[in-house]
Amino acid sequence: MNLNIVLIIVFIMAILWCYCQVNFKEPLVSHWGKSNTFTINYGPLIITDGAKLQPEEASLIPQIKFNGLDSALYTLMMVSNPVGSPINTERRQWLIINIPYEGPISKGDMITAYEGPSLFDRSPKKYQFKLYKQVGHLFDIKLPIERKWDSNAFAEEHKLKMLADVYFESS
Repeated sequence: MNLNIVLIIVFIMAILWCYCQVNFKEPLVSHWGKSNTFTINYGPLIITDGAKLQPEEASLIPQIKFNGLDSALYTLMMVSNPVGSPINTERRQWLIINIPYEGPISKGDMITAYEGPSLFDRSPKKYQFKLYKQVGHLFDIKLPIERKWDSNAFAEEHKLKMLADVYFESS
């Protein structure tokens, strides 16, 4: 066989191997009990910690699935940070509260509409989904129109218990 053909075959196999490592990982992202799971899909892409997505791949609202605990309510948030930046630069990308344990998330109260990665700002950012268990029903949530905020302070103020999180990076 010609050496050039062998090199091309090896190169193609390496690209396929890398693609499979990023996009076809185990869909089970986080556990907080034997049968409880939290998964996030953008179409066929299953989000696992550290996945790399192009802004176009995350432009539409993802499919979120989780197994809740009986009669509990949940909060789902998505925040972004520039890669390597401290927590105080967080930006609120999506916030849904009062999600019933039987789901789906559309039954919750959307406080902040989904905003995926910007197609115009190509600086690398970390996008993190956080799932919390609520103590009870949340009322009168008032947030500034500006999306800069501190998700940990919000969770502490409303006594939210972190159950699971997963992040991806985009630029």
